[in-house]
Amino acid sequence: VSIIKRSAVQYDIVTHVTDDEDIVAAKVSEEEEAYQKIKDEFGFDPVRMYYLPENMRFQEATILKEIQNIYLTYSDGEKASISYHINTNYNTSSVGTDVEDDVVKEQDLEVGNVCVHIKQYQMQNSRYRKIRATFEYNEIQYFVTGNGLKEEEFNEIIKNLNFF
Repeated sequence: VSIIKRSAVQYDIVTHVTDDEDIVAAKVSEEEEAYQKIKDEFGFDPVRMYYLPENMRFQEATILKEIQNIYLTYSDGEKASISYHINTNYNTSSVGTDVEDDVVKEQDLEVGNVCVHIKQYQMQNSRYRKIRATFEYNEIQYFVTGNGLKEEEFNEIIKNLNFF
């Protein structure tokens, strides 16, 4: 990892060698902080993903308090990503998703007495599929979208959701 420091007119390049485990620990800490912020600002513990595919790391959280929506993103740094959207004002407004790609498979999984509806889409001009799970829990709407993931990996994420 290179860090560029600006001093007056010149740039100094400082090389910082870090252990991959330190990066993982920092990302986990950031993810925990995001979940704590959700609890503090919205007053509930959201459903959590307790399984992530290998090399999948938390990237960022976007909390839109005014419209009561939360977005968490994860990436493996290459081709795969997960978008986790939580719509807390489900009873007063709804979120629709319009996917232009063709649905190639649909299924329902029962996880902790919650029915999770899963759709797989063939992405246009790509060999990859987009997989989207939708469910409701405690009057909150959840969307988990995987891009570039294998079906087995995505289903493992869904089967390991933790409902509080």
